[in-house]
Amino acid sequence: DMENKQGVVLNAVSVPDGPADKAGLIGGDVILTIDGQPVRDEDEMDALMKRTPIGKTVEIVYLRDGEKKTAQLITISQADHRKMARDFDRRQEGHAIFGYEDDEAETVPVPGTNLHGVKLETVYRSRPADLAGVKNDDIVIEFDGVPIRTADEFHMRVRRALPYSTVKVVVMR
Repeated sequence: DMENKQGVVLNAVSVPDGPADKAGLIGGDVILTIDGQPVRDEDEMDALMKRTPIGKTVEIVYLRDGEKKTAQLITISQADHRKMARDFDRRQEGHAIFGYEDDEAETVPVPGTNLHGVKLETVYRSRPADLAGVKNDDIVIEFDGVPIRTADEFHMRVRRALPYSTVKVVVMR
């Protein structure tokens, strides 16, 4: 399938409530066109976004799990984007932990499906994931209602969760 070679894969949506997040994009999505313009690499995508006026709604065509989808993304300024990222890093509630070895988590295909998920090689004992019954080598495919397709996206979704909150996690074993 040549289409996968023509787009730009998002590693993660790094800013909660930022433009990509509000548009419903997630790590693993392959961006094909922005505002009707094909994007083949990150440089092309960055250049296109820089030329787009702030506050404009642009249509994004992307692939998720092999299916073409569209999203509406509203652009914001780089300064606003940086501020949102800083505010998230410093938020008062702090950031949640799940209890896994982040460096070993990897994006893997889920056998028998066209999905990818994140394989957790090492789940730490007596931490939230372990206490919830998550095991070594489980493949996470959903976290708090969001499809998980890349290790970076999973890391961000864990950080976004509020400490001591309960989230639903879907794993393949």
